[in-house]
Amino acid sequence: MNKFCFLLIIGLLWSEVDACFIRARSEQRSETSQVSSTLREDEILETVFRYQIERCYREFPRKVYFLSYQQTDPTDNLMERFRSYGTLIRKHSERREFYKKHSGDFGILLAIASIDSKNDMVVSVEGYCGLGALEE
Repeated sequence: MNKFCFLLIIGLLWSEVDACFIRARSEQRSETSQVSSTLREDEILETVFRYQIERCYREFPRKVYFLSYQQTDPTDNLMERFRSYGTLIRKHSERREFYKKHSGDFGILLAIASIDSKNDMVVSVEGYCGLGALEE
């Protein structure tokens, strides 16, 4: 009887440890998938914004681009990817302050409304470019 109780207790402890290990591994996978999902989303956003920068209102001199994703500012991590552009690329929320200092220049709003993943290889992106003179 003592051996049976001892084995039962060891079995229960082992089951608990195993369940904790499985739960931890599942949570780690979930965190990893969230990180990779965020990285993938940032890569898609960067690609689309760069496409828009190259094609939207190319003929206008002295322009500044204001980026927006789902009507909010892009993350700082995403904005860091555009560091090589200097102050030509800004968050959407910075446009009012910029308008006050730079009237007469052109501000171009580059917006992405949605990203819909069709599968691992195909995404559908809804976005637009808008032009406005920077006036008060």
